[in-house]
Amino acid sequence: FRRRLREMAQRLTGDVAELTGEAQRDPEEEVARTVLISEEQLLAEAGAALERLDNGTFGTCEQCGHPIGRKRLDAVPYARACMK
Repeated sequence: FRRRLREMAQRLTGDVAELTGEAQRDPEEEVARTVLISEEQLLAEAGAALERLDNGTFGTCEQCGHPIGRKRLDAVPYARACMK
């Protein structure tokens, strides 16, 4: 998961930089700003998941404390909560 999250963060960093440039070039480019916000949020989630890996809490639901299922983490490697 660490490798996947790092790759995701690297890709998103490039996407955020590109979208920031687009949004700045055209002040009326609402789509670029909307996508930029979404990409920034995903980048923050990937960073937070990497921190959870470092501190040993990755894969534990922040709401109930139970393990997050492998299938959920495979689908959403930055998941903070289980499906319950």
